[in-house]
Amino acid sequence: MARVAASVGEHLAIHGPTCAVSAACASGGTAIGLAANMLLDGFVPMALAGGSDPLCPFTMSGFNSLQSLDPEPCRPFDQNRKGLNIGEAGAVLVLETLASARLRHANVLAVLKGWAMTNDASHPTAPQKQGIGLADCIGRAIEMAGCSVDDIGYVNAHGTGTPLNDIAETNAYELAFRERRRPIPVSSTKSYFGHCLGSAGSIEAAITISAIRSGTIFPTLRLTDPIESAMLDWVKGEVRHEPVPLAMSTSVGFGGSNSVLIFGSPESIES
Repeated sequence: MARVAASVGEHLAIHGPTCAVSAACASGGTAIGLAANMLLDGFVPMALAGGSDPLCPFTMSGFNSLQSLDPEPCRPFDQNRKGLNIGEAGAVLVLETLASARLRHANVLAVLKGWAMTNDASHPTAPQKQGIGLADCIGRAIEMAGCSVDDIGYVNAHGTGTPLNDIAETNAYELAFRERRRPIPVSSTKSYFGHCLGSAGSIEAAITISAIRSGTIFPTLRLTDPIESAMLDWVKGEVRHEPVPLAMSTSVGFGGSNSVLIFGSPESIES
């Protein structure tokens, strides 16, 4: 991973700080949050942040030994889920301050309104079942964004399709959104691409931005018998077309790593 970051810097002649984030499957989201912190601190005027992760036999063997793989297409949040599918992809966002964007007349795709990172400090591979760490991460990101739980229009979930992750994540959302007045729309786009590991957070950040820009929420594929929850509005079946002014992307990784990103439409920028 460090070599990938160094190669990008060399190819694009980037002379600022270059670093590789290792937070397992939360790496992509964490990288975006850390880059945003550098921007706020005035350490850099612009940053490339995201993730990539290639398939390899070692990775496949590791997940197979954990009995986490589903030989069929995955079914995140379904009662009959059996595991995840491994994907391979990458995504990178260009982050900059509003002043920088205005100076170069940039086409602003979305605004990163809030972000947070936490750790469960619980288990090397299994998420904390009650979802306390992720719920805390969500609360911190919402506080930073200066919004309420009712303002979030969509959650692009981590949603791997494993028995342990999906119930822990469901518990986290129920805890974080317990004061919300209506169920929160949730879907997992890993049902389309598989779990892209270190790049999952950045890919799903890009998808979340797309949902805001197009007013389109993609359903979780193969979700026919969802985990029971009165507080969560599982998006399944048909694509939804509705305004999404604020949306959240969540990522969970081995070692208890959590990252949450909240994006808003460009119209939310104060002129």
